[in-house]
Amino acid sequence: MWNDKKSKEERMENKEQGISILIPAYNEELVIKNCIDAVFNLEYSNYETIIINDGSSDNTLQILRTYLDLEVTERTKSNQLSHKIIHNVLQSKKYPNIYVIDKENGGKADSLNAGIEYAHNEILISIDADSMLKKDSLNHINNEFQDESVIAAGGTVHIAQGIKKSKGKILPNFGIKPLIRCQVLQYLDSFFIRKITQTKFGSMIVIAGAFGAFRKSILLEIDGYRSTVGEDMDITLKLQKYINKSTKKLRLLYIPEAICYTECPANLKGLYKQRLRWQRAFIDCVVEYWDLLFKGFNKIVSYYFLLDSFIIGTLTAFSTIFIALDMAIQGINTYMLVILFMITTLIAISQDILCLTVSAHYGFVYSKVDYVKIILFLPFEVLIYRPLGMVFTIIGTISYFFNDHHWGSADRIGEFSIS
Repeated sequence: MWNDKKSKEERMENKEQGISILIPAYNEELVIKNCIDAVFNLEYSNYETIIINDGSSDNTLQILRTYLDLEVTERTKSNQLSHKIIHNVLQSKKYPNIYVIDKENGGKADSLNAGIEYAHNEILISIDADSMLKKDSLNHINNEFQDESVIAAGGTVHIAQGIKKSKGKILPNFGIKPLIRCQVLQYLDSFFIRKITQTKFGSMIVIAGAFGAFRKSILLEIDGYRSTVGEDMDITLKLQKYINKSTKKLRLLYIPEAICYTECPANLKGLYKQRLRWQRAFIDCVVEYWDLLFKGFNKIVSYYFLLDSFIIGTLTAFSTIFIALDMAIQGINTYMLVILFMITTLIAISQDILCLTVSAHYGFVYSKVDYVKIILFLPFEVLIYRPLGMVFTIIGTISYFFNDHHWGSADRIGEFSIS
């Protein structure tokens, strides 16, 4: 485990702390049962699950009523965070540690605030309704939160379509559609390279909304989630602001061994919607927190946010497109184009080899055949997916200033389960 000198056996003997799992759900009829089934299989006893039905217009609530055998119950709340009107708090007759909050639609941030209000444990885990927790995930969260300096942490998110089940084991699988392959590689880089590095330098700016863990007392102190489409980045930046003001040494962590699986967009339309939403979320945080750089955040967080996320992640996309357009207008220098492609491919190969090596260290090991497929696939990723990602970044940045920023429903398939 990250920054833990104890042996694995010693860590697993830690006393179970109470954990509340918050699952905001808006029109999740296709995936909500898979999410719940994974919760049933957790190797942890001291936890409760709170599903927040955010005014779904599909059959999400009806499925929950049937699957869980719900009845109306009374439950105390903190009365510190605002949220939309709660219609009912329901409890499962079959599984007494599962609750459902039925509320008016207010967005994901609003739903999480409602969940925080009704949660009865200090450690809160937020996951998406299409996320499926690995059975030992809460144990790894519990181990790290024995340290009082840890106020929040993120786990690893793997793409559900990129795994297979064999003899009771969950194994990586690269025999999937090209569009999903691209996303698998991006997730591996995002978690096993970027988040490990960010933890090392204390520069975490996003705890993924698909799987994050927090201390309830701290979330209440910072007034919970702000109503925004990018609630995961926003709450992480609020925590960084809190850390910067605190006189105590507090930390945000990434826990590689704490794993969940989530469904990724299976077609170009779904990917387009998702990436535009992500980019709008980032720009919203740029607008909201720009004045806090080097004042409200420490220098490392500020530099990372400014250089890596804003300049390299966003502004570079605009400059690259302009260069490509200029080359098209002025005439393409074939020699220069080949050189640029070779350099980009070499960097991509080096980057992927690094993240595959690190992910293998944490048990995410492909077959030899799949490793060959990955290497052969890299030119496609460089030529098609990366330029496509820059286009999404540009469109998402521009559209932020013209579109509304509500929490929309994602396209789900619901065919992938780890149970």
